Amino acid sequence: MLKHIYLALQALLWKNPWEQDNFDYVLPVIWTASGQLGGLVVHYDWYNQNERAPDGQDRSLPYLTPAALVEFAPVVWSALSGRIQQAPLTFTIHLVQERIMEKQADNPLQADALAHLDLVDQVIERLTGSSATINLYGQDQMLYNGIRLVSSTADHNADSRYVTRIVFQTTIFDYLTRVKYVQFLITENEVPGLLCPLPLEEQ
Repeated sequence: MLKHIYLALQALLWKNPWEQDNFDYVLPVIWTASGQLGGLVVHYDWYNQNERAPDGQDRSLPYLTPAALVEFAPVVWSALSGRIQQAPLTFTIHLVQERIMEKQADNPLQADALAHLDLVDQVIERLTGSSATINLYGQDQMLYNGIRLVSSTADHNADSRYVTRIVFQTTIFDYLTRVKYVQFLITENEVPGLLCPLPLEEQ
């Protein structure tokens, strides 16, 4: 499920996965309040403490900015009826932007220097309230429901770039256990000589 959620966030922040030719698996269908997808960042990646230069020095990063790096918190699942599982998911968007230093009130570049906060607001607006479904074996299933903003932390210790950490939460659903179970039941029911075939509604 995390793969599909990662792709959904990619579509929301970077660009539609549909625009790429090498996607050969099922992609989520996303709903947002604005109806907009993509276009907020130029780089999207898995978070691996890669928001700073590898040696900690103030130098160029190996990717372009603004960039969104996604970090998922541990997931604890609980079972619902019908072998469907759900879990609260907390994830963090590490938003990396180049720094413009002139923020003092009398500086003509103040508006440019504060523009990184506009992008923070745009990311929050784009993700908050969005939901996604995914088609598994011919059925549309809820992937996640209603992203909520939890917190955001501005960078007051920036070197040449700002790293704003925006924390969101949503509820995610896993249908794969049910799908595999149903497939197992159907296979067992087709075995010749099975003494107690399962009724059709159980399949």
